[in-house]
Amino acid sequence: MRAQSTTPVTLLTVTGQTAKMNGKFEIADSLHVECEVGGELIVGGQLVIGERGVVNAAVRTVDAIIQGSYEGDMVASGTVEITVTGKVIGNIQTDSLVIAKGGFFNGNVTRNSRAAAAPESTTDEKVAFAV
Repeated sequence: MRAQSTTPVTLLTVTGQTAKMNGKFEIADSLHVECEVGGELIVGGQLVIGERGVVNAAVRTVDAIIQGSYEGDMVASGTVEITVTGKVIGNIQTDSLVIAKGGFFNGNVTRNSRAAAAPESTTDEKVAFAV
């Protein structure tokens, strides 16, 4: 018999074809959104906006995968990925931005500074393209 891990991986999923939520949401773990969400999201793990997800919010997260629609300002300490079905309008601050062929992004990208002593490593670009 194998020993089971005592630390569960938590992923909160919010779904509903007509569900709409608005407000300030804070979660220490990961969040998967398959409905309409507005306001402010603070996610301690990974934010996944599913293909049916529509998020219009200020977001702070570690990583983000955008398969649906996102509009707002996002700060991610890790990677932001816009998939083939993803659409983003807004500003993103991250260490890594990946846009799949077919994904859409219109906004500003700011790279997180890797070291406080090296401000020249921060860039700010206005981009708009669909791949």
